[in-house]
Amino acid sequence: FPYGQTVGSLVVRADSSIRDLRDLKGRRVGVVRVLDKNWVIARAYCRKVHGFDPQEEVSVVEALSKARLSHLLEQGEVEAGFQFWQMVPPLVLTGKFRTVVDVADLIQELAGTAARVPISAFITRDEVLRERPDDLRGFARAFREVAAFMTSNDQIWDELGQVMMGGADRALVQAIRDGWRRMVMTEWTPETIRGIEQLLEAVAELGASDVKLEAPRDAVLEHGQGGLRRGIVMQHDRAERLDPGLHLLDQDFEEGGLEILVAPQGLDARGLAE
Repeated sequence: FPYGQTVGSLVVRADSSIRDLRDLKGRRVGVVRVLDKNWVIARAYCRKVHGFDPQEEVSVVEALSKARLSHLLEQGEVEAGFQFWQMVPPLVLTGKFRTVVDVADLIQELAGTAARVPISAFITRDEVLRERPDDLRGFARAFREVAAFMTSNDQIWDELGQVMMGGADRALVQAIRDGWRRMVMTEWTPETIRGIEQLLEAVAELGASDVKLEAPRDAVLEHGQGGLRRGIVMQHDRAERLDPGLHLLDQDFEEGGLEILVAPQGLDARGLAE
């Protein structure tokens, strides 16, 4: 069942000369992780539309957390950063930063459809689908009701700003509210599924080379070349090999969990949960 387009934006300083993805060549670009969906999708898009792989033509700085990536941008240690959606407003509202491109727009172009394509989804085991269909329908119905409530009710966001955001500035709460409302999804159609398949085909073309990382003392990983090996990671480490046979679009175990998987036919779904 879809959750939404939980992706972010390419953020640069307001006075930066970077105007589109092609301007990233030769720059220091920050990412949360090199297997982060924002970076993977940007790479797939650049390869398909602009004819180059940013992984090979930029200096990639892996921050390992969203907060650390914002710090790198603020300190000028990177010239641009693919930041997650909820971390973009705190940067942009200062007036010191602007967005260059929204990754959601890249998703739609890669998917080749006007139907919105989710990048995060709820998953469950096959036996739950067979044995507890009423529970799953109830879950989907409850999610739709909550999404409708949070989409139409502004007061709940004011309360969340006080309780969960430490009394954040109202403009920031509203920006996060509007971002969530844009990204959340409660339905999908056969056209959506076709879009997901086309998106995954574009991502799969990145290849199967290993990603090898070394961590400097400040825990920021930097490397110039590499690729995405198709696989699933059940635990993040600074150096890893991924098992072939699964497509992974996102991992963020430190801050939110695995967000979307597409497993090959015949895989025992219990293996994903374990």
